[in-house]
Amino acid sequence: MTEQSLDFDYMFKFVIIGDSSVGKSCILSRINGNTFKDNHEVTLGVDIATKILKVQGKIIKARIWDTAGQENFRSITRSYYRGAIGIMLVFDMKNRESFENIKSWQQEINQYANEKIKIILIANKSDLMNKREVTTEEGQQLAKKIGSQYIETSALNGKNIEETLQLLSQSILKLISENQIDLTNKNCGVLLPNKTETPNEAITQDKCQC
Repeated sequence: MTEQSLDFDYMFKFVIIGDSSVGKSCILSRINGNTFKDNHEVTLGVDIATKILKVQGKIIKARIWDTAGQENFRSITRSYYRGAIGIMLVFDMKNRESFENIKSWQQEINQYANEKIKIILIANKSDLMNKREVTTEEGQQLAKKIGSQYIETSALNGKNIEETLQLLSQSILKLISENQIDLTNKNCGVLLPNKTETPNEAITQDKCQC
């Protein structure tokens, strides 16, 4: 069965970005199979998961791309901004440096991503509240500053992982309902089930003009 024949209303391309060791791959593992792997190998390039969601009466197929956080692989990461419609921007709440580096990631988003892209700022590792170095208020203030939503998650116990995808999908559906996304443009990060392009072709082009 092809991707196009599957029962969904929209496919959204999401990208997970953030510093190394903030838990991006653990979040992806939780999304992909509701599991937690304590000993992840470092992501070299990109890993992918797909999640089916029901959001506001629509069936959404979320395709999530986990990118390498290491500086050596930033050029790879940048290529995957193109054609994405949602970004999961992750920091480790017990690592202030990863929080402070959000500014650098935001600059890259502004430079390389689709102007319609929606962002959710994720404070991961909420299971380690007693070790947190970044407060909820600080996270909320930064999210407001960069124009994103904010949520605190734990890849370890799964807290708010699916809620993150729900919130991001809701914000994109709002754009669609307001006709702010050109759904005929195969590079806009949203794929309809009747498109002839494969999802990989449709959402990884080098240019997006949404």
